[in-house]
Amino acid sequence: VSVTPGADGTVVARRTVRHVPEGSTLGLTHLERLEFRPDGTIAAAHDFVVDEGLPDLPRVGVGAQVPPGFEELEWFGRGPHENYIDRKRGAAVGRWRSTVDEQYVPYILPQEHGNKTDVRWLALRREDGIGLLVSADELVEAKASHYSDEALGTAWHTVDLEREDVT
Repeated sequence: VSVTPGADGTVVARRTVRHVPEGSTLGLTHLERLEFRPDGTIAAAHDFVVDEGLPDLPRVGVGAQVPPGFEELEWFGRGPHENYIDRKRGAAVGRWRSTVDEQYVPYILPQEHGNKTDVRWLALRREDGIGLLVSADELVEAKASHYSDEALGTAWHTVDLEREDVT
């Protein structure tokens, strides 16, 4: 990790992480750049360099966790129901509101749920109005859940899941 302060009060943090599955020499490198600005905004850039010879990856991305209480969800993208790249035509582009709890889909075998495609921005808010706004220069996919990908990936039944307070 390297941190560089700027003259205008901006601080830039850079981090490089190498991910290699156990028993392999092939993997990917994640280059992360976070720019902390004096006005309280954070600009993030993520580049992923995938080693040649690695099989196609179904998805590469980043996640973040916010403290309890961020339950109100609003986004500009496809909705209002979950949609994925291969079945998004039935979801109109618009400005949508929901809650994080309402995003949960109780699949018989717990799995990822609540994805949104063609997202321009996504906001999470608490009851007191404090919030987080994430926007992108390009269309992205996004979701908000009270269940981590790790918990969903290891559960065999919906009763195996415990709702997390964090989002």
